[in-house]
Amino acid sequence: MACPFLERPFKECLSVLTIENIDLATRLCGDDFTGCPVFQEKFGKLKSKCARLIRREKTPR
Repeated sequence: MACPFLERPFKECLSVLTIENIDLATRLCGDDFTGCPVFQEKFGKLKSKCARLIRREKTPR
């Protein structure tokens, strides 16, 4: 499985996603992308946003 953010790479990814850096790109964006700092940051923000939305839905109105 590849990084789910590859379909719309962020500017932080562009320096890695080059032919010259194919080995690094494969390591960071390939099978074990969970060690990538960009993935960790973006996924952490996404998890926080989802948690807020879930809490909001559970709050009685």
